[in-house]
Amino acid sequence: MIQCKTDMNNSEQKYTPYTDSLMFAAELLVRACKEATRKCHKEMGFGISHEEYIILETIFLNPGIIQFNVSKKLFMQRSYVCKMLARLEDLGFVRKENAIKGKRKIIVRLYLTEGGNTVYNAVRDNIISTMIAKHPKQRFLKNRETAEYLLFLVEDIRKDYNIKL
Repeated sequence: MIQCKTDMNNSEQKYTPYTDSLMFAAELLVRACKEATRKCHKEMGFGISHEEYIILETIFLNPGIIQFNVSKKLFMQRSYVCKMLARLEDLGFVRKENAIKGKRKIIVRLYLTEGGNTVYNAVRDNIISTMIAKHPKQRFLKNRETAEYLLFLVEDIRKDYNIKL
C-alpha cells in the first residue's frame, strides 16, 4: 500500500526518491508498453493506430456503446476519441446510429461495420500470433499474473484514497 508522507513514521520508514518508487516504475512501464505497442501496430501495416484498434475492440465488445462511454472506459479525452471515430468512420470501419433516450434526448450509438469486424479480427489475430511466437508460454502466463496483480494494486489504491476511475 502507498502511504502519504504525513502517514509515515520517520523512524520506521526511509524516504524513497521518486525515481526509485513504484509510481515512477509504473509510469515507465506504461510508456514502454505504449511505445512497443505503437511500434508493433505500425509494423503490422493494417493502417490503423493502436488507439484506433482499442476503440474498435471496445465497440466490438460493447456494440451500441456511446462515444462518452468509449472515452470513459479507455481514459481518453472525448475530443481525441471523436477525432479517431471520425477517421474510423471515414475508413468504413465504424457506423453511427441515432437512438432516442428518454423523451427528447438523441444519442449516437457506435457499431462496427463488416470492414471494421474484418480489420479488428485481423489485427487481433496478428497480435495473438506475435505474442505466441515471441513469448514462451511461461512468460506469457507470468505477464498475465503480473497484469492481474497490477490491477489488484490499482483497486487497492483506489479504495485507500477514495479515487474514482
